[in-house]
Amino acid sequence: MTMHTVRFLSASALLCAAACAHAQSSVSIYGMLDVGIVRDSGIAGGGSVLKVSSGVFNGSRLGFRGNEDLGGGLSAIYTMEMGFQADTGALGQGGLAFGRQVFVGLSSKDYGALKFGRQYSAIDQVVGNSDPFGSGGAGRNASLVAARFVNGTKSYYNNRINNSVMYTSPVINGFSGDMGYGFGESVDSTHSGRYVGASIGYAQGPLYARLASQDIVNAAGNGSVRNSIFGASYNFGPVTGYFSYSWGDAREAGVRQTHDSDVLLGVAVPVSASGRVIASYVAKNDKLAANRDANLVAIGYLHDLSKRTTLYASGGRIHNKNGAGYSVNTSIDVGPGTRSADIGIRHTF
Repeated sequence: MTMHTVRFLSASALLCAAACAHAQSSVSIYGMLDVGIVRDSGIAGGGSVLKVSSGVFNGSRLGFRGNEDLGGGLSAIYTMEMGFQADTGALGQGGLAFGRQVFVGLSSKDYGALKFGRQYSAIDQVVGNSDPFGSGGAGRNASLVAARFVNGTKSYYNNRINNSVMYTSPVINGFSGDMGYGFGESVDSTHSGRYVGASIGYAQGPLYARLASQDIVNAAGNGSVRNSIFGASYNFGPVTGYFSYSWGDAREAGVRQTHDSDVLLGVAVPVSASGRVIASYVAKNDKLAANRDANLVAIGYLHDLSKRTTLYASGGRIHNKNGAGYSVNTSIDVGPGTRSADIGIRHTF
């Protein structure tokens, strides 16, 4: 074999290796099952409800996630995640096939990611990351945070946005940002139903801090709901402290329907190598003349049987003032009463 042939074969092997590396792709299947027993009380008219419920601390889900290396630090990415009720087998999010999230996009190590589809809103991650209960349990802060009554109907912040384009920056020395736009897709209008949101923050070492804001116009185009939140957590060693301050309002036909703010103080305290106690206090300040304030006090315990399996229990109570009608919610259920207690198990795979 001549030296020329050796060089040719070596070059061919290198080109093949490079091409194969660029074409590498991966697909992962993941999920979570969360089922517990919940007792709701403090229901208007009296009585209580005892039930088996799915998604007490976290919504049960099945997901598919993948990426393809396109070379030069660029990858094609996608996620398809459906929610379901583990107690009945029904689909969640109103029966949507991939109601939790579904998107496709491009991700660059240097320039960030651009994604298209049904995606989480700007404030959603801040609400969860600044709460010791995360996104569920009887202490879920979203029972009050960014919750309000618009024309007598209870409304919560939009945590998922349809028809959206989202950009997420790369993380630089702990700092990152994101911004998004949701198309209302109304006939002859780019205003009706549209979403605009953004967040910026820092997460490195013991500190997490992030500021997010979003504005959603209603389908009629004559009103909007605006929410903003600053959330933070700090690991002091054995104890982690949590704080958030949120504010917002709802307007319709130029008239302010709601105007309020919320404060959360929380803590997570390890009591063993595998167990921790969590507690929080949330106060809503209604700034309109009706002054329908409310507060939520909650405590819980989580015990890790393994990296994948956790037992949990929690209890919470809301005190409504001046006719406010807020109730204790879990991760996916809007509770019927002002008091709730739960015990259950969560398994991830």
